[in-house]
Amino acid sequence: MKCFKISNFIKSNGDADYKGLNINQFIAGSQAYDFENSVCLVKTREDSIPSSPDLQVLTEKEYNETKDIINSNSPAVQEETKIENLEKKQEVMQKAIDDLIFGGAL
Repeated sequence: MKCFKISNFIKSNGDADYKGLNINQFIAGSQAYDFENSVCLVKTREDSIPSSPDLQVLTEKEYNETKDIINSNSPAVQEETKIENLEKKQEVMQKAIDDLIFGGAL
């Protein structure tokens, strides 16, 4: 198994360009996409790797660190974090209201 960072991943027409890698050889779920910077991370089972200046071999550690960064910056993760923060605030506010009501302040 090999780990890659694919640069210039998005073609001018918006299609994905995996730089000759066979997507059928990708490890399912290993892809991470940074569409803003036109970067894709992937793990593949391929043995013969095409030559491209846009393909960078990564160590497992580099792959995991970069994937974590990409995923933490994704809109979905940021939205989840916002929702979790709002839920925590709502719980604190509800406890304060309950304390006021059941504590006899109201």
